[in-house]
Amino acid sequence: MGNLISSDGRFTAAQKAQLQEIVGYMIPAHGDQPGAGDDLIFGEILQALQPQADVIYEVLELYAAADLQALSALRNPALSTLVATTVQCYYRDDRVLEALNVGARAPHPQGYSLEQGDFSRLEPVRSRGKIYRDV
Repeated sequence: MGNLISSDGRFTAAQKAQLQEIVGYMIPAHGDQPGAGDDLIFGEILQALQPQADVIYEVLELYAAADLQALSALRNPALSTLVATTVQCYYRDDRVLEALNVGARAPHPQGYSLEQGDFSRLEPVRSRGKIYRDV
């Protein structure tokens, strides 16, 4: 956990270690693809969790009473917050995007190629006519 910033102060060192273990279990490393417990990714997760620290304390309390497998089976709003934040931060990481062959770049100005669709499928909508009124 080398790249954490000073604003991660709402969690103790022990809580950070527990959170890193939890998110590493959620999304483990695979080959060259880092897991969510990776120091850089985890630093982003910690930063994103700061406004919701009180909710995350609940997750840590649950973790104290259960192992990781039992924790993953729970349906809890606090745990859902941790999962959502972890996934968002994980898929923002350039290394993850490159490993998934998505490319770590903005969609513009290069854009992405899209397969041409079948516009004849829109004909029922077009033939319906105007469904709004002019103002």
